[in-house]
Amino acid sequence: MTVVTAQMGLTARDNLTWIADQWPRLRAALDPTKGNAHTGMPRAPEQYPAPINLHISDLMHEIETETRQLAAVLLDETDDWSPSTSSMPGLLYDVAARYGHWTAADHATALAFCDWAEDYQHRVHRALTKPAPPTYIGPCRVRECEGELYLRPGRATTTCPHCGTETDAAEQVEWIGEQFEQRLMTPTELASALKVLGQPVPMGTIKSWINRERLPEVVDGLYRVSDAQKLALARKTRGRIGA
Repeated sequence: MTVVTAQMGLTARDNLTWIADQWPRLRAALDPTKGNAHTGMPRAPEQYPAPINLHISDLMHEIETETRQLAAVLLDETDDWSPSTSSMPGLLYDVAARYGHWTAADHATALAFCDWAEDYQHRVHRALTKPAPPTYIGPCRVRECEGELYLRPGRATTTCPHCGTETDAAEQVEWIGEQFEQRLMTPTELASALKVLGQPVPMGTIKSWINRERLPEVVDGLYRVSDAQKLALARKTRGRIGA
């Protein structure tokens, strides 16, 4: 049987206080971004999101409902407590401050209170933490497939959304390097290719290489990817030495 310790009670208090601290962020997350951040133009009708983020709305409603229930218990079972406000998140701060009322109760009540605080802390954290976007690692290698491959953070493989073929990310990047080795590209295409190859370089740096004739033009504004890779590798090595 899990014993509810004093430290568990303090952790429950801190979890609830943290949720109350995040309340302004939760409110802000209720409203999806309006308009086009890049152009300032309103979205087409089919692009309009729901009026509110329903997941965030439901989560906030759950927390507020249960907070009010806990506040009602405190009012009923104590003679020396009254909330400083009936509004959120102030009410949650008040309830968190009296965590000892539940941790000093019977074992089931104390454990349920601690679990409740921990569960909602995790749920709020997940709701507010946006996952890193997937990384583009080039086209699918299956013949005649037009799929584009994206790798999610922490994954070693990815599945083509077009043909369903699973691809090893390391093998894909190696294959991309072989395809690009002697290929000619514009400066803009070079920037994208180097990013896919794991050697990202700012466009300004590529233009500097060209202006200083470090990156030789092969023909009509086209440059060899392998030449850019060598410069990118040298730049990365100098950065490590300088660090």
